[in-house]
Amino acid sequence: SRCECASVAVSAAPDVSAAAGGASAAVGAVAVADTALQQAMADAALQQAMATGEYEALAASLAAHHASASEPVLAEARELCNTLRERHKKQKQKQRQKHAGAMEVLAALQSAQRDGDARALEAAVSRAQAADH
Repeated sequence: SRCECASVAVSAAPDVSAAAGGASAAVGAVAVADTALQQAMADAALQQAMATGEYEALAASLAAHHASASEPVLAEARELCNTLRERHKKQKQKQRQKHAGAMEVLAALQSAQRDGDARALEAAVSRAQAADH
């Protein structure tokens, strides 16, 4: 009868509630494990980029993994990235200076050749050889 069904439903409710609580805990554990896996993967990617010692690779890896990486690895990667950025900047500046010097020598060579000035040509060749070393 009706009373028996109601009592069966009421007695089953604690089991359903316990099962729901267990499922919720399992979902929470999966989420924690997923977050830990993402963090481990982000840390590994950053460490690999740091090992290359290349500014562009590390900067790209930082941009891609900053949200998931652990704070200690992130701090180390940022510090190295700053160091590499300064080194990269100095290298670029040296390249620009070297290029500017080469362009000056080229202009002097072309001018001396065009003018047929042997002394100026010799001087420009000497400058070019000195710039090469």
